[in-house]
Amino acid sequence: MLFIVLAIDTIFQPFMSAVVVDTASIQAGGNSKFPMIVTALGIWFIRTLGVYLVAWRMGFGLPAVWGSIAVDNAVRAGLFAWYRRKRELIRTLPR
Repeated sequence: MLFIVLAIDTIFQPFMSAVVVDTASIQAGGNSKFPMIVTALGIWFIRTLGVYLVAWRMGFGLPAVWGSIAVDNAVRAGLFAWYRRKRELIRTLPR
């Protein structure tokens, strides 16, 4: 089981890195609301519901927990990539 968990963590490491970098850069650009909302939704819905449904209800255990974390990071990385393409990364600050 440990091998499966480490494999999941290794494969989804780039997504976690993208989430950390994009969250910091968007916040530094003047928008702390979007990363906060995306993170809250990801933690409360994707991780919590994923762990409850897949790990507890379906009985997949620890790999399902790490899989839920990985899916959350992948979804957040995708949303942050969309944000970088569609919006101004740096807001014009009021004087």
